[in-house]
Amino acid sequence: ASRRMATVSRAERAYVVAGVAARARNDGRALDDHRACAVTLRAVPSASGSAAVALGDGANATRCVVAVRADVTAVRESDDDQDCGRVVVRVDASATVKTREGGNERAREEAAENLGATYARALESVLIGREAVRRREGEEAGDEDGAIARGMGKREQFGIDLKSLCVKPGRARWTLTVDCACACDRGSMLDALSVGVRAALADTKIPKVTVAGVGEDGAGGELEIDDDPEACSRVDVSRCGVVVTTTKIGRHGVVDATEEEAACSEATMSVGVDREGTICAEFGAGGESLDRGTAQAMRKLACKVGVELIEHMDGYLARAIAVDVDDDDEGDDRVLKVKIRR
Repeated sequence: ASRRMATVSRAERAYVVAGVAARARNDGRALDDHRACAVTLRAVPSASGSAAVALGDGANATRCVVAVRADVTAVRESDDDQDCGRVVVRVDASATVKTREGGNERAREEAAENLGATYARALESVLIGREAVRRREGEEAGDEDGAIARGMGKREQFGIDLKSLCVKPGRARWTLTVDCACACDRGSMLDALSVGVRAALADTKIPKVTVAGVGEDGAGGELEIDDDPEACSRVDVSRCGVVVTTTKIGRHGVVDATEEEAACSEATMSVGVDREGTICAEFGAGGESLDRGTAQAMRKLACKVGVELIEHMDGYLARAIAVDVDDDDEGDDRVLKVKIRR
């Protein structure tokens, strides 16, 4: 089991399916409407960058928190990426996982670990690309089954520029550890996590590093990290996408399905979309197989919603970074609120 799924009766299922067929969902949204999305920067003051996301309102909101830690780490001689930094995503899904009746603590922990690993690989594939994920997994575990995303598009034009995180080729790099906590899952958790990761990385400050005492032959030297906040740089997330999940109910696809809608679904598809509307990754669909026409319609829907969400995010992030509001300031510049309505 992954997370708690709503249980619906036949009558409730028929009601949901009929509503979607009439293009009227139970909560008043159109088929291509996301729930209101609120993003708060600097949610974890001790982190290098952080964000909290609420998708929806009140008790029915999907919530997660993302914190980034930036560390200078050594480059091993066996590493292929001698001139690149690294981004590592870890997801704690324990708070949202429920086991089937009769499950025990061990089963719950295993389910949480599996779900967290699935989310982490999906997010890494959106941030740095499928090939980078596979290469690192090959170095660490030799596991070719780890990558769950299928890249679609030009990878070199997509994702974080890992070369910008290099401190000194062959010697040191910045490693960004992205820790995600799933607090409450009321549907579309992967979508919320992708928004939170993108926002937290944009909020991340990278200290300036200089190499002192280098010999004439270029060897030696010590790394000096500047603790002046004004000298910090930011992570460029402009080429990073977000995940949009579409769910097939009856003959139609809907965006950001609620728990009740998910219980009535025939198939789901999660798509990574960049700001130009290009599909950068596609994740395994659940449920029944999709015919080509339906799958293409769901991809098109995901692309449209993803572009609109990124447009709102980028405007907000640009303002928030320019203002650089202090942690003590509770002004509106720290919070993004998006409602995509037709």
